[in-house]
Amino acid sequence: MLENVRSALGATEQQGDGERYDAELRRQEEAVAGAWITGRADPRVAGELDRFMAAVGQRLGEDGMRDAARAAGHEGRMTVPGAGPEQQAGLDVLARSFKLGREGTEQSAEWGNRLGREAQAAERERTRQEERQRQGLPPEPPHEQQRRGLGLSR
Repeated sequence: MLENVRSALGATEQQGDGERYDAELRRQEEAVAGAWITGRADPRVAGELDRFMAAVGQRLGEDGMRDAARAAGHEGRMTVPGAGPEQQAGLDVLARSFKLGREGTEQSAEWGNRLGREAQAAERERTRQEERQRQGLPPEPPHEQQRRGLGLSR
């Protein structure tokens, strides 16, 4: 599952020609959230991941978790008191896995928040258009909606 999160992070890094500035972020949130939700659908995987993240947090503490997140992707940068050089490869894997777990959690939450905001904006726009119709006004053109910030991330 963490490998799927890593793949999703890497596969969404290119902004296409003519795309809105936030399209890349939207694709990344969607892909990571999809990988995260799919992976967590299996209760055994979800339980193992939760236990792993809790154990890392308990063992490393807040400072150690920040160090692990910073060290991820930089071989040999994570250090833990009492761990020798022979354990560095394991620490590197731990740092990468922890960071991917944290990113999966954060981006899934961000994706859920984004979908909620977009649903609220769409509902406000629908209500606004209905009010315009009741007043006998024509629907507002889509380009006016986007100029007012209702184009959202698509």
